[in-house]
Amino acid sequence: MDIKEKAKKIGRILGVGAIWVYVLSIPYNDRLLFDHAYDVLVDNKVVHAITREVKVAIRDGKSKAREALDEPTSEVAKGRAKAEEQAEF
Repeated sequence: MDIKEKAKKIGRILGVGAIWVYVLSIPYNDRLLFDHAYDVLVDNKVVHAITREVKVAIRDGKSKAREALDEPTSEVAKGRAKAEEQAEF
């Protein structure tokens, strides 16, 4: 995929997003269409399940990253101790 194709895809995504912002910003009965559609679009079981899974994935990713960052220091300490043992002989 070259840069021109990527730019087209990004343009399409931004265009569709702009259309949705415009459409959902239309007032209807003293409220925006977004306010009328909030329960369907945002406050539903699917969105809550996705949000929960994303939070769990982020938490797990942070945990794994912390473990990975802590691990090399212990490995370095083990390597130094092994080198010191070999130097004693």
